[in-house]
Amino acid sequence: MLLEVHPPLKELFATLPGAPAVFARGEPLPAYDLHCPLGSLPLALKTGPDSVPAGIPYLGAHEARLAKWRPALAALPGKRVALTWAGNPAHVNDRNRSLDPTLLEPLLALEGLSFVSLQRDLRDGDAAWLARQSNVRHVGSDIADFADSAAVLTSCDLTIAVDTALVHLAGAMGRPVWVMLAFAPDWRWESAAGSSLWYPQARLFRQAALGDWAGVVARLGDALARFAAEP
Repeated sequence: MLLEVHPPLKELFATLPGAPAVFARGEPLPAYDLHCPLGSLPLALKTGPDSVPAGIPYLGAHEARLAKWRPALAALPGKRVALTWAGNPAHVNDRNRSLDPTLLEPLLALEGLSFVSLQRDLRDGDAAWLARQSNVRHVGSDIADFADSAAVLTSCDLTIAVDTALVHLAGAMGRPVWVMLAFAPDWRWESAAGSSLWYPQARLFRQAALGDWAGVVARLGDALARFAAEP
């Protein structure tokens, strides 16, 4: 089996079970008999609710990448929480799915936790805000690809993020992940449940009304305080 992916995914997808031959888009491909776009595979394989999810985890972190990130993260006190508050600013629904990081400050004040920012796209004011947060270790600017992201998530106890690729990565790796969702999120998060069909270990924190990030953060704070207190 051959698998063609975007270049930042190549090393990560090499951890898939069955060890498919993984190629970055643009690399020469060997001869093949059939091809199918990844987005069409669920139809081709007749995927239904009874066959979702697949066996989890189906992605993992490379040991070399874990060794790369271990020195930077192992010394952080308490439980480590990976954090992302915004996605690609060019996304058609970015103004609804991303939030102002200052809204997260009640979470950062909780005891027993250290936060690790994987935010890749820093917007106006983000760098200055991060510089004021003594409890946040920013690594997003040093993330080279999704294999790096996988290693950081593996080194953390929990991931909290808005609806970006990071939550899908954590879900596929079987890592604990809490998702901050807009009032009308992407269809894959369904409409009412607090859990995910795709990632059973995920917890979904939805806006109760359009733009209600404050309510999401308040519920996250209660849950995170209990998480921090667990042995």
